[in-house]
Amino acid sequence: MENLRLLRKKKKLTIREFAQKFDVAESTVSMWENGARNPEMTTLIKLAEFFKCSVDFLVGKSANPSPKRLKYLKQKKECPLDKEHSEKLDEAEKLLAELTFEELKSAVNYLNFLKSSGK
Repeated sequence: MENLRLLRKKKKLTIREFAQKFDVAESTVSMWENGARNPEMTTLIKLAEFFKCSVDFLVGKSANPSPKRLKYLKQKKECPLDKEHSEKLDEAEKLLAELTFEELKSAVNYLNFLKSSGK
């Protein structure tokens, strides 16, 4: 997770300081940054919240660090989203904001299932 290293350094945190903040061993942080080990999903979410970025950016699946990518897309004139699609995204965003952490994890798992099954 090279992006984790970049974000940690951008915040001017040493591995030791970062490890203490997240209550993990320094060697764990080092393994995350070197790709030898991956954090659990709950930890990834905490890291994304701490860095104000998306989980996808942390794990290298997105070059865009912003978790607000949908809002940005909807504001662009060349956005391919029609009005109905845009309204559904707004509705989903409001619903997601009201979920507990456990409900949010379940929702993300379900969305990943839908995406992987092609539905």
